[in-house]
Amino acid sequence: MKTDSRTPEAVAARMRHTEPVIDDIDFTTAVLAQLPRANALSDGFRNAIVLGATVLGSALAAWYSVLPAIPGLLEALTVVATNPAPALLAAGALTWGAAFAALWSVARS
Repeated sequence: MKTDSRTPEAVAARMRHTEPVIDDIDFTTAVLAQLPRANALSDGFRNAIVLGATVLGSALAAWYSVLPAIPGLLEALTVVATNPAPALLAAGALTWGAAFAALWSVARS
């Protein structure tokens, strides 16, 4: 009678069987020592990337906005329709703040 190789006992038996470890005689350490060091981004450059992404995202959101397609809503929002810069600036600031907070929380962990 043939045993099923997918049973928990068969899987556990295969996991207990280990292959012998081949010593690399510090080959990996020597190769890693020859690799160039990774350059870390400065805080200013990282902030510039976040700011650029914020500006681009805000511009795309304004460009593809549905506000021009809804005339009734534009009449109610005459301030935003006549001068969208403050609304875009506020949206950009909120986006930048959220992105900066995410980067800050990742850096702290």
